[in-house]
Amino acid sequence: MFFTDKPIKSFEEDTLGRSDFARSLAKSIIRHELQDSLVIGLYGNWGFGKTSIINMALEHINSLSKDDGQKPIIIKFNPWNFSEQNQLIYQFFKHLSYVFSNTNHSPELKNIADKLQTIAKIFQPVSLTQILNYVQKSDPVISEYNQDTLDYLRKEIDDALKILQNKIVIVIDDIDRLNGTEIKQVFQLVKSLADFPNTVYILSFNKDVVLRTLEETLKGCSGADYIEDIIQVPFVVPTIPESKIYKLLHYEIEELLKDEKERFIEDYWKILHNCGLKVFFKDIRNINRYMNVLKFDFELAKSEISIVEFLAITAIQVFEPYIYDEIKNNKELFCYGKILNKPANTEALEKLTRNNFNKIIQKREKLSEEELKYILSWLFPKIDYLCGNSPSEADLMRFKIDPSISDPGNFDTYFKSAILETKISSKKINRLISSIKDFQSFKEELFKLENYEIDDFLTRLVNPEKFSLFSKFINNITIEDKKGIIIGLTNLGDKLYNDQFIDINKINNIILYYINIIESPDDRLSILKQAINSTKDNIYISSLIIYNCVLNRIIINQEHIYELRELIKTKIETYERLYRHENIALILANYKKLGYRGQVNYYVEKIKQNDENFIHFLSTFLTTGERLKGVAIRADSIRILLPLADVSTRLKEISTNISFDKFDEHKKYVISKISTAIKSARLAKLEKTELQ
Repeated sequence: MFFTDKPIKSFEEDTLGRSDFARSLAKSIIRHELQDSLVIGLYGNWGFGKTSIINMALEHINSLSKDDGQKPIIIKFNPWNFSEQNQLIYQFFKHLSYVFSNTNHSPELKNIADKLQTIAKIFQPVSLTQILNYVQKSDPVISEYNQDTLDYLRKEIDDALKILQNKIVIVIDDIDRLNGTEIKQVFQLVKSLADFPNTVYILSFNKDVVLRTLEETLKGCSGADYIEDIIQVPFVVPTIPESKIYKLLHYEIEELLKDEKERFIEDYWKILHNCGLKVFFKDIRNINRYMNVLKFDFELAKSEISIVEFLAITAIQVFEPYIYDEIKNNKELFCYGKILNKPANTEALEKLTRNNFNKIIQKREKLSEEELKYILSWLFPKIDYLCGNSPSEADLMRFKIDPSISDPGNFDTYFKSAILETKISSKKINRLISSIKDFQSFKEELFKLENYEIDDFLTRLVNPEKFSLFSKFINNITIEDKKGIIIGLTNLGDKLYNDQFIDINKINNIILYYINIIESPDDRLSILKQAINSTKDNIYISSLIIYNCVLNRIIINQEHIYELRELIKTKIETYERLYRHENIALILANYKKLGYRGQVNYYVEKIKQNDENFIHFLSTFLTTGERLKGVAIRADSIRILLPLADVSTRLKEISTNISFDKFDEHKKYVISKISTAIKSARLAKLEKTELQ
């Protein structure tokens, strides 16, 4: 039996002691006696059980309402599928009308339902046919309603709800999965359009995520102030106690190992758990993910492994997939014959090995460097000679029993499932393929995935013939499918690169692949122009696509090339936040390669004049991973846009400026790293000259 990620529905299913919290939420709703609308915010991280708490609270509300005629009317609205404001508002009122018309079948509720349905029609998305009919004065749906009608209907509904015996409870869950504009629309809906009397809203979301998203959308305004103006009663879901999480995880592991208990060394497991693995298990969702993978993989290898080490490597497989792949593909780095004997490397080889190891651990996503090194030191004692974090020999002799993962003869057994491994399920792949023609649906499906699933999906998309599901797709691909992929990834390219750390070249290659298999040059141009015109902030991927289309002769018609160059020129010159774009240096480099040397020099000079903009500009010379891990890229990249001497001079001016001390640590860090890169480049050049 595999675990699902569905929330619980009743108190009977609660294993983490959330019942009291859910009852408190329910009581605050029941005790609200004022007729004014009440907005409750339920804040909690993903996987903390917000939906489960809501379900238990609603169950308690129903249990407290003994009279069926006075039971609250509970409405759950999911805004995920409605991105445009009018569509979201239309669907909201339409859904309210449906619930009211199907509750108790009373005339009062039916009357309210009819009025809500009329409001829905006011906000019904308008089709091109309706617009033409409206122009010809032949469409009554659009022309008969106005603001006065809306105000009148609102007053009628308000009056009816004030005398209604039933409290209205409206739940809007997972708001944090929307984009900034959609979040703002939901809040405006609750605050202005649908702030009906006798109504309680429960808005559920990850507050940190919504704050960040809102502040990007509000442009300078405080997201915290905005939320505070909407939410009247905040409830913060408490963190699940570590002891309860461990107890649940331990119970599930014991259930799995009930026939292998004598081989489970609990002390060894506790050490690995406490020195780092516990970071992975903060909520039930992650326990479920882990146990589902473990149940499958364990059956393939259970008789040939050290159980505790298999538990640990499976945790790395699920939560640190890039590290898992690196371990799997670098057997020689992690293993050697006698596990406690120092490997017989020359000094040079040992240095090379250490460098390789350090590159691998920089790919971690959840663990700190210290935690990862410590776990790997337990699993692979050779790591002791690379990071000095090894446990004592006594402990190793106690726990390192055959068949250990660190023995090269056993190593491959721990990765048996890797030959069967698909990081993304076929169900998710099919959902993504089905959604490709509709950008909003494709975006929603894509961002439901974990980063490694997104990366795996894109790998398949750029090499479709190698994978069965995609080979079928590519054999029957339509022009609309190609268009959907090109427009979708052009609109998401910068975000995937900056936020999900997906290789920008992979995204670029996918777009180029699907442009290239469009037969008509005119169709290629048309779809490419639609893709670039439809995106607002994705200037980096847009400039990269156009440059590569010209470079790789995917677009060869000179008129088409001119159109595309002018298109990206307009896009860059009209972009309001160009100087603060996360990839400004890379955008300007592509712009220069397209022949706009004069324009690029102008932008660079403007950037140099402002300390903040110049430091931000230099920060974009750090790759996505390096921005987090702190390794500057080669100074050659900077030379594309301006001489290193100019950069060095300007950095010295900034460093001696009186405002330098006011800079945050990130800005000082950028200055330090770029200065070091320039110095290294100069030394390398000097050494090369001396050798000549």
